[in-house]
Amino acid sequence: MEKQRELSDPLTMRLPVDLLKAYLAAEGADVLSLVKAREEYAAGLTYDLEDILAEVDAILEGKAA
Repeated sequence: MEKQRELSDPLTMRLPVDLLKAYLAAEGADVLSLVKAREEYAAGLTYDLEDILAEVDAILEGKAA
């Protein structure tokens, strides 16, 4: 059986609005980036890392088309 974590008492604090907006903007950008990446993956618009590395190796060896 899992142990239940003991939670602390609720905490309330006031933050400057500018700081809160900056934090939410940064977090929002991360979330939107992840959503976009998932959409691109679902649409097949991604590349396999092994294929990319093989192509880079070919370029470095002068064998690229």
